[in-house]
Amino acid sequence: MPKYKTSNPRKRIKSRAGCQTCKKQRIKCDEKAHGCSPCEKKGLQCPGYRKDVKWSDKYELLRGSATSQEHSLHRDDSAWFVEGALQLRAAIAPSHIASFKTADAPLESTDTAMSTADCWINTHAWDTLCSSSAELYHDDQLYQNRLPYSCPEPVTDKLLRYYFSQVCSILSAFDSSQNPLRSLLKELIPSCPALLHSVLSMSSAHLHRREKDRMRYSLEHRTQAISQLASNITEITSAEGSAPANLDTTALLLSSIILGMTSTWHDVSLLDLVHLKGARTLFQKWMFNAHRQSVGPSPYDSKSSFLVGVMAYWEALASFHVDQDLEAVDYLWDMCNRGTDSAACCPNPLTGVNTSLFISMAQVGTLSRQLRLVDRLCSLTGPNKYKAEMYLSLLDKAKEIEKFVRAYAVLPVDEIRATGDELTPSSHLHTMGLVYQLSILLELYRLFPELLRSSDDQISYSPSTSETKHFLDTLATNILTLLLSIPPSSRTKAIQVLPLIIAGSALQGQTQPPSSTSLLPSCIRDPIQGIMSLSSNSIITSYWRRVVMDKITSLQDYVGLDSVDYARRIVERVWMRADSMSSKSAGACSMVSWLDVMREDKLQTFFG
Repeated sequence: MPKYKTSNPRKRIKSRAGCQTCKKQRIKCDEKAHGCSPCEKKGLQCPGYRKDVKWSDKYELLRGSATSQEHSLHRDDSAWFVEGALQLRAAIAPSHIASFKTADAPLESTDTAMSTADCWINTHAWDTLCSSSAELYHDDQLYQNRLPYSCPEPVTDKLLRYYFSQVCSILSAFDSSQNPLRSLLKELIPSCPALLHSVLSMSSAHLHRREKDRMRYSLEHRTQAISQLASNITEITSAEGSAPANLDTTALLLSSIILGMTSTWHDVSLLDLVHLKGARTLFQKWMFNAHRQSVGPSPYDSKSSFLVGVMAYWEALASFHVDQDLEAVDYLWDMCNRGTDSAACCPNPLTGVNTSLFISMAQVGTLSRQLRLVDRLCSLTGPNKYKAEMYLSLLDKAKEIEKFVRAYAVLPVDEIRATGDELTPSSHLHTMGLVYQLSILLELYRLFPELLRSSDDQISYSPSTSETKHFLDTLATNILTLLLSIPPSSRTKAIQVLPLIIAGSALQGQTQPPSSTSLLPSCIRDPIQGIMSLSSNSIITSYWRRVVMDKITSLQDYVGLDSVDYARRIVERVWMRADSMSSKSAGACSMVSWLDVMREDKLQTFFG
C-alpha cells in the first residue's frame, strides 16, 4: 500500500544577511563582526558583518518645514501631556485594549504619540487640520494613498481632521468660520486634554460607526476624557469661589457637553445623563469665573450666547429622559434674559436664534415626565385629591409655557446676523424658529388637551376628542409645510429630528372636522364641512406620512447615526398603534403618545 506524506518538510528560510564578500559569493555567512569564518577558510578579505541603518521619513513626509529648534521647543511643551496621557491609558484601559497593536492604529506607540502631539500643537498643520473644507479631507486622503512609501496619517491628526471637515458641519445648523463649534474648539483644544479626547472620541465614533471592531478606539478616548474631566471637576468643586487659574471652565464645560450629547454615538441606547449634572456645575462655575470682575449686571457676549444655547439644546434633548423638578432648567433663563440685541441676533449652531424656545422645549419634556408619574400613581392607587392637585399644578405650569410660547416673536430675517454659510442663510434659522414654536405648542396640547378649552365670559368651548385630534393634525401639517419650505441642502437638518418626531407622530389617521358649523343652513354647512374634511382624508394623511418618512430617510443618510433610525421606528410604531385602534373602534380614539412608544419599545436615545 503506497504511503502518502501527511506533512511537508520544514521549509528552509533563506537569509540575505551577511558580509559583502559572502553576499557576492552567495554563501552562508556566520555574521561575525570583525571577520566571518567562511572568508577566513577561503583566505578572502572580509570587511566584517554590520547591520545597515535605514532612515525612515514616514512621520516627516507630510509635515511642515519647522526648524529643529521649534521642533525641540514643541516637544518640551507637550511632553508633560503625552507622558501623562500614556500613563493614564495604561492605568484605565482594559488589558485587551492595552495589548492590542495594529498597523493602521498606532495608538500604542510612544514615538507616534509624541510626533502627533508635536504636529498639532502650535504649528501650521493645526490650522490645516481645522480647515472647514470637506473636499480638503478627501483630497488629502487621496494624496496620501498615491504616495508610494508613505504611512497612514497619525491617528490623532486623522480624527481631528475628520472632526473639522465632516463632523462639525453635520453637528451644526450652519457651518463657517463664525461657527463656535469650529472656531472656539480650535482655540481651546490644544490646552485642554479633556476637550481633545472628547472631540477625538466623538470623531472616531462617527468615522467608525459601521466598524464595530474599531469602536474600541473611540471608547478609549472617551475613557481618557472622562478620567481627565473627573479630575478637573474635583479640583473646581473643592476650590472656594472661582476655579483654579490653570483650568479653563469653558473648555471643561464643552468637554462635559460633548461627552453627554454624543454618548449615543457609541451606543445608541447609552444615555450618559451623569454628565448633565456635571455640566450644570461647570456652567455655574463658568458664570462665576466669567463675570466675577464685572461691576453691575453680568456681561453677555457671543461666547455667553453660544454656551447658553448649547446648554439649552442639551437640556431639551435630555428632558424627555430624566425625571427632574419643573424648575431644573430655570438657571438658563437668568443668562438668556440678559441677552442684548446684538447677542440675540448672533446665530447659534444648535439653537439658531431661538435659544428661549429650546429652554421652553426642555420644560415641556420635564412636564411630560411629571405627567407620566401622576398617571402611573392614578393607575396604581386610583385617583385622589392629592393626585388631582398634582395634575392641576402641572396644568398651571403648562399654561405658563403656552402663554410664553404663543407670545414669543421669532426674530425677523433682516435682524439676524449672516451665518457665513451659503447652505444655511438667515431665513432658514427664522423658519426653524417657527417650526420649534409650533412643535412646542403641539406637544403641549397633546399632553394637556384642556389648554384648548375656552372659558371666558362670552364663550365657553370644550373640544371633543375628535376635534382635538383634528386640530393637532392640522398643526402637524403646518410644521411639515414649514420644513418642506427649507431646501434639502440646508444644514438645519441637524436640528430637525425632534420636530419631525413630534409632528409625524400626530398624524394618527382619520379625524373629524370641527362641528362649529352645525348651526349654519345646510346649503352652506355641507360644502364647508366637505372642504374641511379633506385634511382628514386618509389619502392626505398618507401623503404627509410619506413626507415624514422621506425627511427622516434623508436625515439618516446625512447624519449617519442610529438615533435617526430610532426616530423612524418610533413614528412608524405610533402610526401602527393608532391605525390598529382606529380599525377596532367606531368612535374617536385617544392619541397614541410617542413618548410611551419610545419607552415601551426601548427606543430611548438623544434625537440630536
